[in-house]
Amino acid sequence: MKGPVLLLAAGVILLVAVTGNMYFNQDSVTPTVVEKPASPPASTKQKPVPGSLKYVPEDTFLFAGGVESYSVDDLVAMLKSQESISDTSIEELQKEIINNEGMPTGMKMLMSTLFEFSSSMKNPENFTTRLGLIDEIDSAIYTVGMLPVVRLKIENTDNFNTFIQDIEKKTNIQVIEKNFKGISYRSYPFDTPDTQNPSEMSLIIAVHDNYAIFSIEASFEREHYLSLILGIDKPEKALSDSSRLENISKKHNLHPAYLGFIDHVILTKAITNSSQNSFGRMFNYLVDKNTLDKDKTFATVRTASCQKELVAIAQNWPRTIMGYTKISLDTTPMRMDSRILLESNNKDMLEQLQSLRGFIPAVLSDEKYRALLSLALGLNVDALLPFITKMTADLTTIPYSCEPLKEMQMAIADNQQSPAVAMASMVLSGVKGLSLSLLDIDFVVSDEGSKPDIKSVDALVTISANDPSALLSKALAMAPAPFNTLQVPADGQAVDFPIPMSLPFELQPKIAIKGKNIVVYAGGNGETAALQLATENLSDNGLFALNIGYEKYSKVFNSALGMLGNLDEEQTEIFQSMGHFNADMSFLIDVNEHGPVMDAKITIH
Repeated sequence: MKGPVLLLAAGVILLVAVTGNMYFNQDSVTPTVVEKPASPPASTKQKPVPGSLKYVPEDTFLFAGGVESYSVDDLVAMLKSQESISDTSIEELQKEIINNEGMPTGMKMLMSTLFEFSSSMKNPENFTTRLGLIDEIDSAIYTVGMLPVVRLKIENTDNFNTFIQDIEKKTNIQVIEKNFKGISYRSYPFDTPDTQNPSEMSLIIAVHDNYAIFSIEASFEREHYLSLILGIDKPEKALSDSSRLENISKKHNLHPAYLGFIDHVILTKAITNSSQNSFGRMFNYLVDKNTLDKDKTFATVRTASCQKELVAIAQNWPRTIMGYTKISLDTTPMRMDSRILLESNNKDMLEQLQSLRGFIPAVLSDEKYRALLSLALGLNVDALLPFITKMTADLTTIPYSCEPLKEMQMAIADNQQSPAVAMASMVLSGVKGLSLSLLDIDFVVSDEGSKPDIKSVDALVTISANDPSALLSKALAMAPAPFNTLQVPADGQAVDFPIPMSLPFELQPKIAIKGKNIVVYAGGNGETAALQLATENLSDNGLFALNIGYEKYSKVFNSALGMLGNLDEEQTEIFQSMGHFNADMSFLIDVNEHGPVMDAKITIH
């Protein structure tokens, strides 16, 4: 979803996942600034609607693309911001593929294409020419039945065909050229050279109507599915005929050019044999042939009661939604914010989950610190026992008839941890969160292979609570020496925090109560961050947060080169590549009114 190249790479990975079962079971059969609201003003010039949407069945269980095209300049900017794996690593992997005589041709072509994408990202302008891309990117990942499809609009078909042929030559892949209803395509079987039971499936690559197409050809209803994949026939109802994507964009504040979903209802209906759509028919065919169900696992959920009850659960959690909420590519620094959300219609469950939300300090993600690493757990401890009690009661009292669901209920009833949780909740009453931050570290390596000489450490540890003084007094009263004699003033004054062990470097951390937080810190930045934390109000704003500052990692990586001693060429290249990536990344897991959500922010300097 960072442009067609990464979208194609994701598509290749999806194809690998779908075909992996066959491989391992051969014995069975706008402007560059694209930050915008989800619903643009009427005066805003709209980007063209991607033509690829008319090829996407409305009942696809997976989609990645958008309702707007985007500029190839955006693609180039995105690729320049990405760090690929090293050239040496790619070359070694390609050699392994070439020399692996037992690997199916289809798998070889999939992996080789993915590696070629990764390698070509180092020169994005040249790559867009090699691939024959148009100025306004029009691309989509979707499914026809169970078969994944990657569709990409191209301008120069000769360039694209040359790109594919170069991969074939480099990897010594023998292609099978086929023709279906006047359309030529390239086929790569998923059978090992010595297979006795052909899988009847192949990777295919084609160009039709100026679209490059990556997909899988299967024997099941071959003409029907191949006609839809190649675009000879259009779906009876296409995604372009509905407002499904527009609604997702508006509801979840996602950029209209970069969004996607996984439909849990379609998947569940297929697994339980209650679906008669194209996905369900193909899934049933594979189950009946024992290709997907050798141990009869699916048989236990393909009863009438399981069909009804599992589909009802899926309808309460209908989709996983993903996309970008903000993209600024022509600014310094560049900024990309993304979101993955598990959509829920179970309002009672959402309220219970939201009751667990605790405090994530804003200081941890403050750009002026650019912490090397910070972790935070936001948890309302007082809500934990009521949550477990209610959820256990709700989950174990629903009158299920589906056998696997009944077994789940019995397992939950037999493994209740309420007494232990009750005791922990009593001790930690009032706690709203805790965090650990390594803001900076400075060390040198005198001799190759020697241990680092640590010069300074800036760090911050916090415990947030409604009454931090009472919590600390209770904890110190139960602590062993020398902590049980520690006196921490309630007015915010810091005192030395005892370290019961000797350290190979000089460090004297401080402990204090700052606002609603117990803090232990070291270094100048640690003290500044602790003072800033004292001004923050205690609020329920998340469940978990992670922040990584790659600028400071570069310093660590460069120093680590000397500490690690003799490295080979590939290892050295990997460390040097990591050391040049100047970016900040942050992740926040929370629960909003639509469901559990993970927001990620990448700032590239």
